[in-house]
Amino acid sequence: MRSRSEKKRRVYRAAVLGFGCILFAYLLVRLGAAGIASLLLRVGWRFGLIAAIYAGHQMVRTFAWRKCSIVSRPLSYWDMVKIRISGEAVQFLTFTGPFLAEPAKMWVLQRRGFGTKQAVAATFCEYLLYNISSAAIAVAGLMYLRNHFELSRPVSMAANVTVYAMAHFFLLRPTPSFREHI
Repeated sequence: MRSRSEKKRRVYRAAVLGFGCILFAYLLVRLGAAGIASLLLRVGWRFGLIAAIYAGHQMVRTFAWRKCSIVSRPLSYWDMVKIRISGEAVQFLTFTGPFLAEPAKMWVLQRRGFGTKQAVAATFCEYLLYNISSAAIAVAGLMYLRNHFELSRPVSMAANVTVYAMAHFFLLRPTPSFREHI
């Protein structure tokens, strides 16, 4: 006999799958099969490359997220991948960005046995590391662009402002009053 929570989980999964199917049907009716095929054909073989790069990106972020968790019994890597992808779905389908996606991931972690502090700490730590590494890559890319290509004045100015702002972000250190609250 199945437990009550397992039945609720199955109903929830069926509801989410149903929502996804309804959304797909809506897009299919709205754009038409020919429109979707046309868009995919325009992207061509690069669609597979883009999907592979995105999947790799999510796998690396999941690995970092799992390493950031401080629980005695961590979830399996693939369970963490499923939670991450569900959070990404919330982010993209609701257009709320990380404001709803990250708390959704924390909530799922809590339901899977993490304490509130562990769920918040793991999610916040991974998100912070992701943003820092993204800023570092952006600074390196903009500096390369600025130094190796001839840019128009407005683009060069925007690149300089962005590099200096991000460099300032890296050089900031927590103030003593901030450290007391940690």
